[in-house]
Amino acid sequence: MASYQTVVAKLVQEGSDLSFRQVFVLDQIFDLGEQTIKALHESGGDKFNKPGVTRAVDRLVELGFAVRKDDPRDRRSVLISLTKNGKKFVEAIRRI
Repeated sequence: MASYQTVVAKLVQEGSDLSFRQVFVLDQIFDLGEQTIKALHESGGDKFNKPGVTRAVDRLVELGFAVRKDDPRDRRSVLISLTKNGKKFVEAIRRI
């Protein structure tokens, strides 16, 4: 993942209001592909609880960086994936 300073610089440049948790979620989905809230929570270790990850995903969906869709393998589960804008944002952070 990009350094904290890099993330802050990109967020300031873009005028975005993203938290570290939201950037972490974007980065995880970019690297690993579609993820569930549970998988994102587990990949964050003790840093992020499930409600916090859910709030981060809610904000990313609101900003158009991520979308939720039903998991075809388990209809009780929801997958989070990046939109084209979400992918472009992560790529831009990584280029800095």
